[in-house]
Amino acid sequence: MAAYYEDHQGQIYADVAYRLGIIVKQYEYHIEGDDDMNFDSTMCVSFLQNLLTIYCEYWKNERFGLPDFWKGPLYNKETLISATNYFGIDPSMVIENNIVEEKVSTIKFLTHLRNSLSHPTAITANSETQSTGYYSIADNSGRISKYIFIDSPDVKFDQHGKNRPKKFSNFEEFNKFIINPINKKHPFTYEEIDGEFELRNHRVYKVCLSVERLKNLTIKLSTLLAQPIQKQWDGLIFNEKILDAA
Repeated sequence: MAAYYEDHQGQIYADVAYRLGIIVKQYEYHIEGDDDMNFDSTMCVSFLQNLLTIYCEYWKNERFGLPDFWKGPLYNKETLISATNYFGIDPSMVIENNIVEEKVSTIKFLTHLRNSLSHPTAITANSETQSTGYYSIADNSGRISKYIFIDSPDVKFDQHGKNRPKKFSNFEEFNKFIINPINKKHPFTYEEIDGEFELRNHRVYKVCLSVERLKNLTIKLSTLLAQPIQKQWDGLIFNEKILDAA
């Protein structure tokens, strides 16, 4: 295998993203869509976790420099999912969201998706209090048709095999939790049960992606992150067909 390309900062992430996109395309070419051994959506779930980690960390550390074209309206992290965006994300993909966010941007959507992939728990699919993670839904033929991704930071999977909201041994602990700057915008409540304070109105963000949309998002992220592999790239040119050159 050829060595990874390193950009001017000595990073290999662009080449990793490029190779993941190429693998998706190669798999598509060699495997028939109705083949019983077609595991393309499983592959995309795995790749998507990697790509989202790179993408979200780039934005988190944007002071180190980002491609200039990322500042454009299609790519900017503040671009709303209700607007036209590069990733093809739209509000219909969000099937539940009680988090106090007046406007949902692409970076918030993708961060929630990253959390569901990177911090999975043992989900009870039919539970009223689902924990963070993801699961698939099959169509009438038994094939995977879509995935549900859940970011639910206030719900835990306990030792009894149940999803339950966080509990606090006293009111002071509960109050300390809700006044934390990260949490204070959300209108948490509680219920006192046997001397413990159990969280109510826990945060939940739930996304539904069809297999087709899952694959499209994987390819889009791969294409976006692969741009620095272009020779003498100046951060301005966006080659949307960069994966087709392989």
